[in-house]
Amino acid sequence: MSVRKTMRIAFAEGGLSPETGMERDWISSVVLSLASEYPDSRFDVFVRRTEDRTSVSFLEEMPNVAVHAPSGFLPRMSFPVWRGFWLPGKISACAPDVLHVGAGGIQESVLRHVPGLKCAVTVNDLRFLSRRDGFTWIQRHKYNLAVHRSLRQADMIVAPDSDVAGDIVRYYFIPKDKIAAIPAYGPDKPSGELAREIMALYRTMLSM
Repeated sequence: MSVRKTMRIAFAEGGLSPETGMERDWISSVVLSLASEYPDSRFDVFVRRTEDRTSVSFLEEMPNVAVHAPSGFLPRMSFPVWRGFWLPGKISACAPDVLHVGAGGIQESVLRHVPGLKCAVTVNDLRFLSRRDGFTWIQRHKYNLAVHRSLRQADMIVAPDSDVAGDIVRYYFIPKDKIAAIPAYGPDKPSGELAREIMALYRTMLSM
């Protein structure tokens, strides 16, 4: 299967897992790196609320990046409406080559509307599994189910380091060859290197 040199990648944040802040920082770093390194490719970022769009509006300074947020009352105020109707419709209209999301379960409804779409899932943090403080039993149960569904539906999984990658294998029994440890930050990590690692992952997914 041939893989095109230019691609359209959709990023979406805001699932059921408790990592939204880390998720947004990770998406911002990756999108900036990719948009700089691959100016002929297109990157769409989908967020839940207008205020979320404001916090990542700097991404739109790149000519090949667009940030999308709902304008209607229902998708702005209702997570089920946003996840189940607004997000799948918008992503379907963009027709991306790859969908990249956090491990919060939001890709489930998208993949029902866009069958065959390749999906990468990033897991930044699994602290709700190991820490007893800060999370109720019902929160841990809800987050665990959401992450489990996300990982089972992913074509590839991205972890920020080998420790998180190991936890994914330990807690969710995901094969090691389905997980890529790709740090987004580091004093010795050039932006271009991050972009090339992520793009190589996408090309691998599209060649499957």
